[in-house]
Amino acid sequence: MANIILFDLLPEVESNIKSTFEKKYQLHVTSQFTEVRQWMQKYHVTSVVASTQTNAKVYDLFKEYYPNVGLVLLDNRHKSTKSNKASVQYLAFEPDMQDVEKAVAKVERFGAKRVQLQASKESHSIFEKLYAVEDHGVNTFMQKSVDVLGAYFKADNVYWVEADKINYYAHEMWKVRSMSGHLKNKGRGEEEQELCSLKGATNVDLNKCILSLNEKLGQGWETIKTATFSDPYLVFPVSHKEKTSGFFIIKKPQKYYQYKHNEVLNILSPFLGYRIESAKDYTKTKDMTYVDDLTELYNQRYLPIALDQCISKYEEKGDCFSVLFMDVDHFKKVNDHRGHLTGSKILVEIGKILKENIRSIDYGFRYGGDEFLLILANTDPETANIVAERIRKHVESEVFTVEDRQLQVTMSIGIACYPIHAKNKKEVLEMADKAMYYGKNKSRNIVFMAS
Repeated sequence: MANIILFDLLPEVESNIKSTFEKKYQLHVTSQFTEVRQWMQKYHVTSVVASTQTNAKVYDLFKEYYPNVGLVLLDNRHKSTKSNKASVQYLAFEPDMQDVEKAVAKVERFGAKRVQLQASKESHSIFEKLYAVEDHGVNTFMQKSVDVLGAYFKADNVYWVEADKINYYAHEMWKVRSMSGHLKNKGRGEEEQELCSLKGATNVDLNKCILSLNEKLGQGWETIKTATFSDPYLVFPVSHKEKTSGFFIIKKPQKYYQYKHNEVLNILSPFLGYRIESAKDYTKTKDMTYVDDLTELYNQRYLPIALDQCISKYEEKGDCFSVLFMDVDHFKKVNDHRGHLTGSKILVEIGKILKENIRSIDYGFRYGGDEFLLILANTDPETANIVAERIRKHVESEVFTVEDRQLQVTMSIGIACYPIHAKNKKEVLEMADKAMYYGKNKSRNIVFMAS
């Protein structure tokens, strides 16, 4: 049902319009312009019937703030409008109700065309800004999207959250964060930036936002198919191939009127859905070039990137880091006597052990063959030695079962700390490698610190 605002009408005229229109339209009656703004956000208002009898500036107000909404103006100073191509229709202060019905129909038709034209122009402007994003990765595109939408709606903040993360941020976040060692991104550097926002936000901010919306909306998120305003949030679903990818949650949009901006968002939704999924595919493909197929740790290609990031952090914050170079002792005998399939399965299990013993801010690599490497962020030599001993003991005590056969292996680990043992990324790798080989030559199954 379409919505009409009756603004500042005489009681008798208001009563007549109500009795005439109440079955066809949802009517909103007010003499306060501040209430008009609230209704423009909450409802799809198609026209306004107003009078200049008590407010001579009513035309100026509506044309300034809502130029695309059809206006039927009761004003004896103007002759009744004859044209069908006008967004404003003038009638007498006490009009015939049939004339009011005709005037409303005219301004709605003309207003709908103007809204479509304006929505097309504004969505095209947004397209141009987003097409300009050179980096095809998902994080960059999402950050640009929230920036553009935030500026367009003059919003206090904009959040992006994937559809399958809604329940996590609403209910499960506290459990996951409190479970020791339960971090999705272990051994893959800093945690993925799942939370993308305009002005910075924490998981707690988004948790409060989603819980508030759950109460206000009173329905499952899967039922939200079009932009929905629930003060102070505008929820904008983005879809791809009839599946909701996620939601932009726009907080306190200062420039949002449902009659126009929902048209803009309807145009944007499939475009954003396609670009987001494409960006995810691009990021996934790019990540695959850096990930070892067997262990799902990083491969050597990503090592210089990770080292550069750690060195930059040291230069910015003074955070030292440690490199652990590891080699499985006598692994060639495992391959020769038990076969390469058995050897590969042991490497997979060792990769899991490494992930279990490091944090989300650390990096884990399969360096090649039976060699592994860890970068422990913000870790001094003493702490690195503790971690290395823990890993060494874990591997030593692990009984690997492959095709009903059990066997055990050991590891030798060399440690070097930046900038204590080395002054650049090449040196820190060489020092850790030399320490590891010194340990292997000495006794194997040992942790050895560079000097």
